[in-house]
Amino acid sequence: TETIQVVPPEVQEELEQLRKKAGQSQNQTKYALQFEQLKQDFNNLLRTLLDLQSEDPEIHKKYKTATLNMLTTMSKLIDQEAMT
Repeated sequence: TETIQVVPPEVQEELEQLRKKAGQSQNQTKYALQFEQLKQDFNNLLRTLLDLQSEDPEIHKKYKTATLNMLTTMSKLIDQEAMT
C-alpha cells in the first residue's frame, strides 16, 4: 500500500511564505510582520470608529479627529525618516 500525504492549501501557503522569508534579512522579516500587524490594527480601529458613529456621534467626531491627527503625525515622521 502507498500512503499519499495531502498538504492543506493554507499550510502550503504558509510554507511558501516562510521559504520566501528565509531569504530576507531579520529586519525585513521584522518589518513585514509589523506592517501586517499595523494593517490589522488599523482595520480594527476603523471598524470601532464606524461603530462609534451610530453609538455616539460626538465621541465619533472627537476620535475621528484624533485618528486623522495621529495619521498626519505618522506620515510626517516617515517623511522625516526618509530625509535622514
